[in-house]
Amino acid sequence: MKTIVNIFAAFCLTLSAASFASDDRQYDHFPGLKAPTMAIALCNISRYNELLAQIIQKDEISVADMTKVHELTYTLENAIGKLSEDLLEAKVDLEQVHLASETLQVAIIKRHADLYLAITDAFSDNDACKVNSNE
Repeated sequence: MKTIVNIFAAFCLTLSAASFASDDRQYDHFPGLKAPTMAIALCNISRYNELLAQIIQKDEISVADMTKVHELTYTLENAIGKLSEDLLEAKVDLEQVHLASETLQVAIIKRHADLYLAITDAFSDNDACKVNSNE
């Protein structure tokens, strides 16, 4: 009988070790809020950073809190992605403005400055969250 118990225990340990070694669990994914504009991206970052800060300031973070963190990161990732894309475009346009200013090319300055300002305008719009809420 003792041999059967030992064999069963060894079998269970082997299965357990195999499952840990190849932990290919598929986690549920949440539909993060989209960030179609920079203003909405900034708004989402503001709102969801506040939620994240509230959770991580707790002395103990529960499983439900961890799930909430997992969920809100999708929205934050979408917002950061939008900012990254738009800021890369803004960088290119600003560089065109810079270069055109060195050679006094007014048309290029105006065209690229307009593009740059259209992208970065959301940084100075204090009412972005109120006007562009997508929740």
